[in-house]
Amino acid sequence: MSLIEVMAAAAITGALMASSVVLLRSSYAVWQAHDADHEQAENAHGVLRHIVRTLRQATAVTSITGPTDDAGELAVVLASGDTIAYTADAPGSVWYWTYPGPVGSPLTRDVDSLVFTGLEADGVTVASDPSLVQLVRVRARFGMPSGGDRTVTCSAWIRSW
Repeated sequence: MSLIEVMAAAAITGALMASSVVLLRSSYAVWQAHDADHEQAENAHGVLRHIVRTLRQATAVTSITGPTDDAGELAVVLASGDTIAYTADAPGSVWYWTYPGPVGSPLTRDVDSLVFTGLEADGVTVASDPSLVQLVRVRARFGMPSGGDRTVTCSAWIRSW
């Protein structure tokens, strides 16, 4: 082998190594962005699962904000007599409160809006009076770290119905 052949082989190997590093680095960045988006979506789904589980154990709704309020509030009474409340504040945190003796716990910090809609027994008519609410529809909107917004929605019937 001549020196020129060895230098050509080294140059080709160096170019292949450099392109492989660029490819691996960009793939890793895409994976990290997808992982962050997935974690954000799981936070919102976790909040909805927590709210639905509580609604299915509730015997009555004591207060609910309207379907146009992005910083929603919901309070329900359980069979044990305890009151559970959910609130969303302006910076994007969702809180879970237990009464008597209010003890607040943050559920997540990344939900931009939380909207509660109370529906009557027909499942269609919006109920403005909490005593008429038999079905609660919950909508959570959150921003994706990679850009854009996403909305998840669920509904749950009140246990007493």
